Amino acid sequence: MKDLLDILKYECIALNVFFVLLFMGLVYYSPFAVPVLFIQTSNLYDVLGYHFILIRKLDYLPEKEYIKSYRVIQLMFDITPILLLGISFGWIPSLCGGLLKIFGVQDLLYYIF
Repeated sequence: MKDLLDILKYECIALNVFFVLLFMGLVYYSPFAVPVLFIQTSNLYDVLGYHFILIRKLDYLPEKEYIKSYRVIQLMFDITPILLLGISFGWIPSLCGGLLKIFGVQDLLYYIF
C-alpha cells in the first residue's frame, strides 16, 4: 500500500488518474472528450513508463537500446487506445487524439504534469 501511495504522489500521477477517470465518464456525453481521454491515457503511460522503464533500468544493455525498446512499447500502447476508442466511440474523434499526440499536445501535457 505504501508503494501505491508513493507512485500516486510521484509527478502528480493522482491528478492524471483523476482526469482519465473523469474523461472516461464524459466520453459518453461528448465526442470532444474522446481525444482528451486518449491524450490523458497516453500521458499517464508516458509518466509511469518513463519512471519505471527508463529511470529504473538495469545495466544489461546500452541506454539507447532501452530508449528504442521503450518507444516501441509506447507506440504499441498508443495504438491500442486509438483502436478501442475508435471501435467504441467513432474513428474521427479517436484519430483526432492521435493527431494531437503527433503534433505534440501530449508532450506539453507531460511537462505540465
